Amino acid sequence: NPNTPDDTLPDNPDTPDEIQPTDPDGSQLLPSQPMGDDDDTSSVFQITFDLLGHGEAIDPLSVEAGGKLEDTDALKPVAEGFRFDGWFKDEACTQKWDFETDTVTEAITLYAKWTAVFTVTFELSDHGEAIDPLTVEAGGKLEDTDALKPVEKGFRFGGWFKDSELTEKWNFETDTVTENITLYAKW
Repeated sequence: NPNTPDDTLPDNPDTPDEIQPTDPDGSQLLPSQPMGDDDDTSSVFQITFDLLGHGEAIDPLSVEAGGKLEDTDALKPVAEGFRFDGWFKDEACTQKWDFETDTVTEAITLYAKWTAVFTVTFELSDHGEAIDPLTVEAGGKLEDTDALKPVEKGFRFGGWFKDSELTEKWNFETDTVTENITLYAKW
């Protein structure tokens, strides 16, 4: 005797034809109703941060729909040899996230923009007052300012040189910073 649909399950008047979902309070939900409190209409979106290969990972944040991200120190990563230039909406870093005006309307990933930088240190050969190191964008030039013209009573400053032997003078007009360097003062 093969089973037929009529004899596979006994009729049970206590079993509903289909199971209906219920809210945690036990009330029956309609198919289009969300689970949770009836007045709970807020949405929370996850914001992730892609550091594009630099700095230490930043944990994702949860932000309510329409909310703003807070510009905190935790969202200002650091990476040796790079300057952090802000968060962007696209991986190419062309659409900057504006903490003052942008609101969260969906789950998003923000991308960190980095600029390669180098440090220029100044060796004064025991003359003049120390000059703080400068951070310069890769390929950038140093500005020939008074701050880079040290003075020492009884000595005349003769310029900055690329080598400690003082044979290759730094040219502020044409030389660019392409690595961490030390410049040496000639007296």
